[in-house]
Order: sequence, then C-alpha cells, then structure tokens
Amino acid sequence: MNLASRTMARIGRPFTGGLTWAWSVYDLAYETIRGMLTFRYSRRQFLEQCYEIGNRSLLFITFALGILGLISIYQVGYQVERILPDFTMMGAAFINVMIREFGPTITALMIATRVGSGIAAEIGSMVVTEQVDALRMCGADPVRYLVVPRAAACTLMVVLLSAYGIAVATAVGLVVAQEAYGVHYQTFLNLQLVGLDDVAVGLSPMLRSLKLQKRAARVGFDWPHIDQVVEK
Repeated sequence: MNLASRTMARIGRPFTGGLTWAWSVYDLAYETIRGMLTFRYSRRQFLEQCYEIGNRSLLFITFALGILGLISIYQVGYQVERILPDFTMMGAAFINVMIREFGPTITALMIATRVGSGIAAEIGSMVVTEQVDALRMCGADPVRYLVVPRAAACTLMVVLLSAYGIAVATAVGLVVAQEAYGVHYQTFLNLQLVGLDDVAVGLSPMLRSLKLQKRAARVGFDWPHIDQVVEK
C-alpha cells in the first residue's frame, strides 16, 4: 500500500502542479484582458509605459526594419533582373508582404525581445523582494497596478510601431529600388495588391492560402492538366 501511495504521488504531483500552473496563467490572462477592456488601470502608468516601450524602441525598430527593407528589395530586384527585367510589380508585392507578414511580425518580435523580457524580469524581482505582497497588504491589486498598464501599452505600441516600421522599410526599399534599379517612386508605391483585408492581423492559414491561390490564378499560374504542373 505504501509503495502504491508513493507511486501515485509521484505520478500525481507533476500533474497537479501543471494544472495549478495552467490555472494561474489563465487567471492572470483573464484579469489582464478584463482590466484592459474595462480601462481599470492608471492613466499615468499607461502613458509612462507607452513612452518606455514606444519612444525607446524607435531606434531599434528603425534599424531592424530599415535593414530588412534594404536587403529584401536588393535581393528581389537582383533575381527579377536576371529572370525578367520588369520591376513594375516589385513595389506592390513588397508593400503587400510588409503589411501582411514582415512588418507586424518583426516588430512584435523586436518588442518581445527588448520589452517583454525586461517586464518579466522587473515583475519577477518585485515578487522575490516581496513588493507584490506589500501591494496586496496595502489593498492594491498587483495585476491591475503592474500588469494591466504594461499589457495595454504593449498592445497599443505594437500597432503603432508596426505602422512606423512598415513606413521605414518602404522608404528604404524605395530608395534602393530607385538608385539600384531605376524604379520610379510612383511605380514603386503601387498599392494594387493591398486591400483593407491585408491590414487585419492574424489571418488564418487557410484564408491566406485561398488569397494566394486567387492571386496566382489572376496572373496565369493555373494549368488545365496536371502533367503541365509536373513538367513545370
């Protein structure tokens, strides 16, 4: 019986620990989202965090997205020049990819790298030094006081910095396309492939594949017979 009890304890302890951890994460996420939606946070702390996250990330985002725009346009132009020297759709395709994929993704990764780790370390040190317990003793909600302003500021700044990063990458790509391949700025700033649905964040993979299929069909990448696809 003792052996069976110890065996069950060894099996059950990680399981119950995992459930406890999952519930704590769910509870924290629920309280954070509820606090953001009901604006239950200090406006002053929210503005301070917007400054810390937004203004101090401008140089980081400018450098990262600028280099991305430079390399992308240079490499795409180099390949297009070798295959079919027609650059009329290069700018439109680049802006579309930046809005749909690269801009929000790279910006969010940069903010998570620079800001997310700092916030986790800051709040973690406050837990270790019992500052969070002191807030509870003073009648303050630690989630509302510490987590919600930072989460709300991150949400807003990711959107704004994504738009800024896309503008920076487009400007750098425009200069590279004009200087390296002679593409006029009006030709490069072509929004033919950009629609309101491209601005939406987090499109499902099936919707993305459907859009790609429709666009490929418009430019003649459909074959009537499967043998032609294999031959290609």
